[in-house]
Amino acid sequence: MKILHTADLHLKDIGNERWDALKNIIRIANDNDCQVITISGDLFDTGMDAEKIRAELRGLFSKTGARILIIPGNHDKNVYKEGYHFGDNVEVIRRGDPVRIDRCVFWGLPFENYNQNEVLENLYALKRKIDEMKDKDEIHFLLIHGELIDSLFSISDFGEEGYDRYMPFRLSYFDEMGVDFVLAGHFHTNCTVRQFHGGFFIYPGSPVSITRRETGKRKVVIVDTENSNIEEIVTDGFYYELKEIYLDPFERKNPLDIVKKALSDINENASLILKVSGYINKSLHGLDEVAFHRGLIEHLDNLNLRYPPQCEENYRDISTILEDELFKEFEKRLENNNFEKEKLDRLKELFIKAMIKSIQG
Repeated sequence: MKILHTADLHLKDIGNERWDALKNIIRIANDNDCQVITISGDLFDTGMDAEKIRAELRGLFSKTGARILIIPGNHDKNVYKEGYHFGDNVEVIRRGDPVRIDRCVFWGLPFENYNQNEVLENLYALKRKIDEMKDKDEIHFLLIHGELIDSLFSISDFGEEGYDRYMPFRLSYFDEMGVDFVLAGHFHTNCTVRQFHGGFFIYPGSPVSITRRETGKRKVVIVDTENSNIEEIVTDGFYYELKEIYLDPFERKNPLDIVKKALSDINENASLILKVSGYINKSLHGLDEVAFHRGLIEHLDNLNLRYPPQCEENYRDISTILEDELFKEFEKRLENNNFEKEKLDRLKELFIKAMIKSIQG
């Protein structure tokens, strides 16, 4: 069996990038003959958004023969009320009520305002149920929406949730629990697959960029139970692409050419976040800050990007250092020594780099 796993779409409306991401997910599931699609929380951004688009969502979900299993997240925990219809092939997994599909058993731990101990208590209760019914041929999945608090992650990786803890747990909580795959949601930044004693933990990351923190191409994960293969698949939808360019004042190449090369592969689905820092050496290239800025903006305009780029310009003309009293004093003392020109230039370069480093902190 093939299971496509995703989470954290934060749908707000139809016809936008997030809606397109869900359509891409349906297409990927169909193209890969997936029998199940799992969504581990925050399918909707708010309850009001769910009310607005639920009817259209039924039509979209009907475009796949896959069973769609959902658990509530912290953004949509009150959306899935009794009697609400999300589609004939859609099932909302409640706590303690598994869904069986062939030899796969899907459990859910939807978001609640649990602390760490309460999460652990619920996992122990789930383990007892799995132990009671465990069959050697069964494959157990756990859908969970919460915050893995191991050191690999930071608060900013979970979207714009602030500094509160959201149903926190540790990877070790799943050791020897009887679960083969933990299909998690809440972590936005990137796709992460980790192994624990007894199985695999998967955060797919948001399949579409929700905030500027979610940079790089977005992914979903397909689990193939026949060979225990875990495959990360690019969704080919909207995402933020971060390009950071540092201008070395001693680089012989024209800084505008450096920028052009760095921006030569921007994907049409990407919203560019460009950060340019470092130093311009006017004596080398004849470009001051104004001329470089104009050239930079002209090149960005010529790219005809689908989404307006966001540009942070934090570069300076190196003349700010060359005119510094400390550098002038250093240069004066060098002139009182009979160094060869090559060595003289090398010492100046080292001193300038040291000054640059001290300025950067």
